[in-house]
Amino acid sequence: MEAISELLSKLLKVEREDLPKKLRTYIRIGIAISVTVFIWNTLRVIMDCDGPVVVVLSESMEPGFYRGDILFVRNNKDPLKAGEIIVFKVKHQEIPIVHRVISTNIDSSGQEYILTKGDNNLVDDRSLYSVIKPQLWLRREEIEGTVYGYIPFVGMFTILFSYFIFIFLIYFDYYFGYFLRRIS
Repeated sequence: MEAISELLSKLLKVEREDLPKKLRTYIRIGIAISVTVFIWNTLRVIMDCDGPVVVVLSESMEPGFYRGDILFVRNNKDPLKAGEIIVFKVKHQEIPIVHRVISTNIDSSGQEYILTKGDNNLVDDRSLYSVIKPQLWLRREEIEGTVYGYIPFVGMFTILFSYFIFIFLIYFDYYFGYFLRRIS
């Protein structure tokens, strides 16, 4: 144990008395990150979708969902019906969109086509589907899943965090940059 303590204190270039406290801090951060990743991946498997939890970022679904609401999403293999709220991702857009299905069509080959609209929007979403090549309907493979539950306003932290990302970067550089400079 003494040899490990000496080795770590040399690697971290810290005083021997500070080692346990700093080491505990790094271990706690590692555990918090590991638990978060584990929970996220478990939800992905259970809900059978890439984004099992999403935050409403705009006012397009008011009064049903407000900005900052956290939505729980699961992959629904059944054909969609008008009135269901879905999460979809279109090409060339990183952020998933949460809107209501207003119409569906199934062609002779069994391909399902979906038309959506935000509750607070005046027109349907056809202009959102594709910027490069006009697309009138969503295809089933563009659907992330259906919304089955929500928690109001809890996701506001995520929105605020994205606005103040520079504060996080300064914090990250101060604490972890200091650590990285010390061990190099």
